[in-house]
Order: sequence, then C-alpha cells, then structure tokens
Amino acid sequence: MSDWSKSTIRRLSPQTLVILFLATVVLFVGSYVFFDLKPLSLSDERNIISERKIKFIVGPLGETQILDERGTVLISYEKGNENFVSTIRGVILRDRSVTKKNVDSFVILRLRPPNRLSIYDPVTGQEIDLAGFGAKNIRVFYKFL
Repeated sequence: MSDWSKSTIRRLSPQTLVILFLATVVLFVGSYVFFDLKPLSLSDERNIISERKIKFIVGPLGETQILDERGTVLISYEKGNENFVSTIRGVILRDRSVTKKNVDSFVILRLRPPNRLSIYDPVTGQEIDLAGFGAKNIRVFYKFL
C-alpha cells in the first residue's frame, strides 16, 4: 500500500466511515427495491403446509358449488343462499374476465403458518387471504385440506 493511501485512510474519521457505510447500504437496498429483486433463497412457494386444487362453478340450478380435481362436489349452496363462497367465486371470475384468461380452471387452496388460508389463482397470479372473512366462514375451507 502506498504512503498516500495509508495517509488517506488515517484521515477518515469514524463518522465519515459510518456515513460511507450507511450510504452503501441505502444504495444497495434502493437498487434492490427499484429493480424489484427478490431474495434468491426465498421461493414463492415457501411455508406452504398443505394445498389442494378446487374449482368454483355454478351448478345446473344456479347453485354455487366447489369441486375437487376429480369433479366431486365438496360443497353446494342453493341459489338465493349466497354467502362468502359465492363472493369469492365472483371475485375470481371477475379478475379472470378482466384479464381475458381461462375462466374455467382450478384455483389452489393453501394453508400456511400459522393456520392462514388463502386461495391462489394461477391464471391471474392473484392470491386471496381468507382471514378477513372470519373464522366461521373459513372453517368451510379448512375441512377440504
């Protein structure tokens, strides 16, 4: 190391070093956010305890039904007896119709810690957290997993 660089390092005060370090951290974090980067070690599928494919349909009599992958009706609500399941079906169909994508495919019911249920739509990439619907309403989905 030359005499010039040794003397320059000695002249930097501890406060200047702290400021340089903080500026480097801010630059790093800012570029990370600006370029919308994600940590390489974290997967989008992390922390999934259990999942199951389900499909929301309107039955022949106008009832809202939830089917499994084999086409078995898991639950059915009569027309006129709309509830939050009908609301979720409506949201999914609306999002798919806005994006003009396949409206007749499965969604994925997911359980993550700590007992958080969500419905992920692989067609639109949207995920609906069911916690806002209340414990009584989301019990319907717990029994499907």
